[in-house]
Amino acid sequence: MSTLTPTIKRMADNPNLTPADEAIAKIQEKALDSLREQQKKQAEISAQILAAVNSADPSMQNQAVNAVISSKPKIAIQNLRTFQGDVAEAIKKQNASVLTIALAEKERKYRPVIQSTPIVAPVPMPVPLQPQIVYQPEDGEPKNHHTLIIVTSIFLIILGVGVMVGFYQFQKKGSEAPQNIQAINQNIISYNKTGSIALDDLSGVALTEKLTSEKNQTTLSANDILYISFTKKDVKGVDTLVTPDQFLSLFSNDVPPALLRAFGNEMMFGFFNGGVNESYLLIELDSFDNTYSGMLAWEKTMNKDIGMLFSKRVLAITSIPSSTGTSTTATTTQVINYDIGASGAFEDDTIKNKDIRILKNNKGETVLLYTFINKNTLLITSSENVLREVLTRISSENIVR
Repeated sequence: MSTLTPTIKRMADNPNLTPADEAIAKIQEKALDSLREQQKKQAEISAQILAAVNSADPSMQNQAVNAVISSKPKIAIQNLRTFQGDVAEAIKKQNASVLTIALAEKERKYRPVIQSTPIVAPVPMPVPLQPQIVYQPEDGEPKNHHTLIIVTSIFLIILGVGVMVGFYQFQKKGSEAPQNIQAINQNIISYNKTGSIALDDLSGVALTEKLTSEKNQTTLSANDILYISFTKKDVKGVDTLVTPDQFLSLFSNDVPPALLRAFGNEMMFGFFNGGVNESYLLIELDSFDNTYSGMLAWEKTMNKDIGMLFSKRVLAITSIPSSTGTSTTATTTQVINYDIGASGAFEDDTIKNKDIRILKNNKGETVLLYTFINKNTLLITSSENVLREVLTRISSENIVR
């Protein structure tokens, strides 16, 4: 029995092998049988040669030579290469089995084939040429007309940019100005005219004389209100509005500290023309209760401390030359209080249904009065006309709002 029988049997047991694989197995079996037959003949010839060499008989030696000559293969034309021949040669050279060749062939058939597709760069679309517009002057038109149009266009553009820059600078300056001398917001009362006084290096006496001069020299229409803002430079050199406690501290140190702390940061001082110019002071409040009790405590010295800002009876006294021959031109302003009663006390009163505290002289003339316009605003003045005008303006503004 051939030695390939087990191999062929395994091929038969494997259903995946094709008839071509079985044909290859048969060819392999025939080739191996032929090889064995040839090896058998060569073994017999070798034995004859060995026997002849060892024998001394010449005839035996001649037979050995003829056997060697007859054993040489004859030259024959080589057959054409076929698939079966290549398989047999591969089996012979690589000592491979038919099953190994069949499995390799099957793997080759089912191996995925990757086709490389060349990447072709996209061809750019041709850009259409833009038609070039060439200006051709008409008959009778100046040749420099096109240049004139360009120059005019550039001039108009520069002019427009300049106007925009100028408008921006104007807006910027306008927005910065209120930080320096802009009047207090009009949440207290409206006014008709405005002014400003810088308090840097000004004492209370100098400020009193300046305000007295302003009141006598300022011309106002009937029922007009002038608002004067007081400014002072801060540590950065910027003009800022003076607060009520800073303003009152210039005139006296007797103002109760609790009262100053009860004031807010806004105030209005100025003049009202009710026939003559009369002073007023409006102060924003942070605490109504503390302000009320503080004003009652301040009544004892209020006329002495700030009466000269409101009184119609102010006397300017000029210093007299001394015996040494030196003299000054400085003046001091004093309030004439000779006709105020011995008690010098404020009393309760009512004007336009508004409770007030009022100080009068012996003739019944008003020297000072103060009232709370509301829980956020205090008014100090020396004229009932001022009180009536302030109440009227506040009522009108509340209706408009």
